[in-house]
Amino acid sequence: QNTDTSLPLVNETLPVFTLPSILPGEPAVESSSFRQEVTVLNFFASWCLPCAVEHPLLQRLSAEPGIRLI
Repeated sequence: QNTDTSLPLVNETLPVFTLPSILPGEPAVESSSFRQEVTVLNFFASWCLPCAVEHPLLQRLSAEPGIRLI
């Protein structure tokens, strides 16, 4: 069993990216808008059981000040 809990991207520079919005009329998500805040960018699928399990935690996390969840 893998017990490595290191996070290889912690304290690394955020790559530059742009993601189109999935909502009509909403602006794209750009990495340049993430300055000076903790941002969790989560990709999920409605049929994914682990995604469903983590969803309540992500909802609570998104209510915390200074944390942005996308």
